[in-house]
Formats: sequence, structure tokens, C-alpha cells
Amino acid sequence: EIYTKPEKRIYGAYLLPILMGDQLVGRVEPVCERKKGVLTVRGLWWEEGVKPTAARRKALNRALNKLAKFNGCALESGV
Repeated sequence: EIYTKPEKRIYGAYLLPILMGDQLVGRVEPVCERKKGVLTVRGLWWEEGVKPTAARRKALNRALNKLAKFNGCALESGV
């Protein structure tokens, strides 16, 4: 939604899909703050009808840790 005016956005400007298998289960907006060396989650939206179970949160945290490491950061806190 980067090309949508901020007041008209439903989600964040830069977001990534959360896929489990072939299903879209949510969207996440991670932000890498390189000066601080941390990756923070600015926003998290689960799709309608999707329950944020412990297993889904654990899988998302694993993926976010990999993304943080790739960007030379540490995950600030889990989701």
C-alpha cells in the first residue's frame, strides 16, 4: 500500500504476506532499524477467520528472526 495515501491505507506501507502452506493467513509490517540493530514489527494483521494460534505465532517468530538476521539485526520482541 505504499502508493496509497497514509490516511487511506488499511494496512502498513511496506508489508509482507504471512503464508502457511498455500494459504494467506495474515500480513506483517517489519521494520529494520539498522542504527539500533533491531527489527521491529510495526503492524500485524491476521486474515478474517484465522486464529493466531501458538503454532502460527511460533512459526512467524522463526521467520521474523531469519529476516532480522538476514538484515544484520535482532528481533526486538516476538509477536
